Amino acid sequence: MRPSQAQQRWMGLAAIVGGVVGILYFPLHSLAYFATEDGTEGPIKWSDSGRDLIEPLLDWDSADTVYRTYGKVYLVVVLGFLLGLVALRARRAGRVQGLERWAVRIALPGYTLLVVGAVVEYWTPYLDFGFVAFSAPGVLLALLGSTLLGIALVRRDAVARTGAWLLALSIPLLFAMTALVGHLSGGLLPLDLAWIVLGWWLWLGTGTEEREQLASDGTLTG
Repeated sequence: MRPSQAQQRWMGLAAIVGGVVGILYFPLHSLAYFATEDGTEGPIKWSDSGRDLIEPLLDWDSADTVYRTYGKVYLVVVLGFLLGLVALRARRAGRVQGLERWAVRIALPGYTLLVVGAVVEYWTPYLDFGFVAFSAPGVLLALLGSTLLGIALVRRDAVARTGAWLLALSIPLLFAMTALVGHLSGGLLPLDLAWIVLGWWLWLGTGTEEREQLASDGTLTG
C-alpha cells in the first residue's frame, strides 16, 4: 500500500534522523572498533586524539561490549535510509520509469538487508553471521541501487540535486571514506548526507509534478 502524503513526510523526517544519527554516532562506533582485537585504522590515524576527547564514552566496559552497544545505534541509521527510500518511491509513483525503476528494485532489497543485518549483528550474538549473510550483500545491493537511482534522478532533475548527486557517487565515496577512516560507519557519511537532503525534500513536500512538467516542456534547465 502506498504511503499517504503525510506519511511520506514523516518517513522523510525519519531519513533525516537516520542521517544525523549516522554522522553523530560514527566516531563512537569507529573508535570502539579500533579498540577491539580485530580493529585497525585507515591511513588517517585519528584514534588517539579522538579517544582523548571522548574517553569516558569509550572505557565504561570491555572493548567488545562498547563496540556492540554503539553498533545497536546503526539500526536507526539504516532504518531511516529504508523509510526514506520507500517514501521517495511513493512520491515518485507514476513517474518512475526505465533506469529509476530498476534502481529502486535493486536498492529496496539492499536497504532491507542492511536493516536485517543491523538487527542480527548487534541485537543478537551472531555478529559475524549477520555481516556475511545480510549486511555484506545488503551493502553491495544498496550501493548499486543508490548509484543507479542517483544517476536517474540527476538526469531527470526530479529531486534535490545535492542528494541525487551524493547517491550517484555513493560507491566511490563510500569506499574512499571507509578506507580513510577505517570503518564502515565513516564510509556511510555520504549516504547519511544524501538522505538528510532527500529527507528534507520529502518533509517539505516539494512538488515534482510541476518541476518535471516544466522540464519536459523545455522551460526548466539545469
